[in-house]
Amino acid sequence: MGEQLWRGLSFSNQWLSQNFRIGTNGPYWSLSYEAAYYILFAVLFFVSGHKKYLIALPLIFVFGLSVMLLFPIWLLGIWTYKQIKADTLPRLYAWPCAVLPPLIYAALLAMHIPKYFLVLTKLWLGEDFVNDTLAFSDEFIWNYIIAQLISFHLIGVAALTRRKEKSVSETRAKIIRWLAGATFTIYVVHYPTLQFFDTLIPENIMPLMRHALLFASALAFCFIFAEISERRLKQMRKFLTKLVPLR
Repeated sequence: MGEQLWRGLSFSNQWLSQNFRIGTNGPYWSLSYEAAYYILFAVLFFVSGHKKYLIALPLIFVFGLSVMLLFPIWLLGIWTYKQIKADTLPRLYAWPCAVLPPLIYAALLAMHIPKYFLVLTKLWLGEDFVNDTLAFSDEFIWNYIIAQLISFHLIGVAALTRRKEKSVSETRAKIIRWLAGATFTIYVVHYPTLQFFDTLIPENIMPLMRHALLFASALAFCFIFAEISERRLKQMRKFLTKLVPLR
């Protein structure tokens, strides 16, 4: 229990290729990756001189191969954000960028490309190494392809919808912001919440009705939980800033 708590609070459950599962919350694994990337990004961009490398190299070792293997994908996200913010993509290229990636993705799935790359990776690196050491990074080749497709898709959609932003009513904008304000909470707690309600909802009712109740109950709980967690970020930042002033 102590190790569970420590691993969860420190986000170190995937560091050093440990592949440590936090209770029933399987999806929590990715937060360990995210935390490592934020730490490394802060060191590389906010620490000056040679000190950044003296700090970054030990951190890379601590984070481990499985985590660092997907770091380029996280960096691609930064590049994607900058491209969207710059808004330099001509509208002529926006449509192909928005439409082609989903079609390519569907075609690759139909051709079982992810499975092919996974088998190939295991042949190259060994099945035990891929399963035990790479763990959630075992499909890194396929992950790189997905990342590029999503990147171009987002850039294309952003370019197409840029001019329509002003036409969105303030009411609709508020609804969108409110829904978006719970997305992280939904990701973090949806899985254990689903398992909790799965034990409460009777199994002798119609499967479709049971699935609907399970989905609605879990989603409702996530939105309620977001009110005391994710939606309180501004207040939390102010509180932490008072405790540890940035200047």
